[in-house]
Amino acid sequence: MALVALAVLLAGCRVDALVTVDVRDDGGGTVGVEVALDPAAVQAVEAGGGAIDERVRLDDLRAAGWDVSEWERSFDGSATVRLSKGFADSEELGELVEELNGPDGPLRDLSLTRERSVLRTDYRLEGEVDLSALAAGVASDPELVEQLTGLADPTGIEEQLTADLREALSLEVTARLPSGAERSWRPAAGERVRIELSSTVAHPKRLGLLALGGVLALAAIVLLVVGEARGRRRRRGGRLPSGSRVS
Repeated sequence: MALVALAVLLAGCRVDALVTVDVRDDGGGTVGVEVALDPAAVQAVEAGGGAIDERVRLDDLRAAGWDVSEWERSFDGSATVRLSKGFADSEELGELVEELNGPDGPLRDLSLTRERSVLRTDYRLEGEVDLSALAAGVASDPELVEQLTGLADPTGIEEQLTADLREALSLEVTARLPSGAERSWRPAAGERVRIELSSTVAHPKRLGLLALGGVLALAAIVLLVVGEARGRRRRRGGRLPSGSRVS
């Protein structure tokens, strides 16, 4: 995940990330991300004269169709960037999370279900925000381990960077479902929390249409019965008396 890598580079600084999932009535929606670097983080990124938009590369996300804003500077020296991308259904939502998060990022198993019936539509969002498994990844990089061998203890460096990472990264996830259901989750460093949010949208107009359809069907049955009864009376009234002949 790009945010994790950024937090590793900015150990001792602060990286705040807000992820929002907005779901429409049709099951599609938008994933939005806001990343804010505190003044110390901005200074660390731009050390040596580089610009933040050059040092923090987001080209991969742009190539994947994300709308990425320019970095917005604040008077206190902090900087914020915003990203967003739409999804058409639950499958595309999972793909967006994969693009943003990677296979081992803090957003885990995020899924959306939408069940429709005649009178209601049910929505349910589930998943996890897991900050307990964040790691710097030094031990999993053989080339880096080889370079560090003899110079420093890779295990010690891994532990220190992982501790710094967990302190540097703050992640909040907010979800909004149809009918106004909204909830946010913000795990503490090293914590894992469960994402669960559901909502129901009733369809009273469909109930009215069903009632109207029932009334019309009943009226049709009544008219059919009445018409059949009148037809029988006409047929009985048109018969000749017994023994009569037509000349």
